[in-house]
Amino acid sequence: MHMDSLHDCLERLQSKHKDLSGKLTISFHISENGKVDQARIKSSDLRDKRTEKCFLHHFRKLRFRPGGSTHVTQPMRVRVPRLR
Repeated sequence: MHMDSLHDCLERLQSKHKDLSGKLTISFHISENGKVDQARIKSSDLRDKRTEKCFLHHFRKLRFRPGGSTHVTQPMRVRVPRLR
């Protein structure tokens, strides 16, 4: 997974949500051509729609090796990085 792009979602929110943390679970479908053709928030306790939308945007851009299609549920612990 492209962790740098997901990390960008959190860095943009540092100044507004210094204490943002929680669990986010994204469910997505990978089609036979390797593209994510569906992605949705399965559960979240982040209480921040902007962050959730950012993560969904980056998940929808993921590409995998073409082959069979599959459905994936990805749980993640999310925490805003501390300012340096």
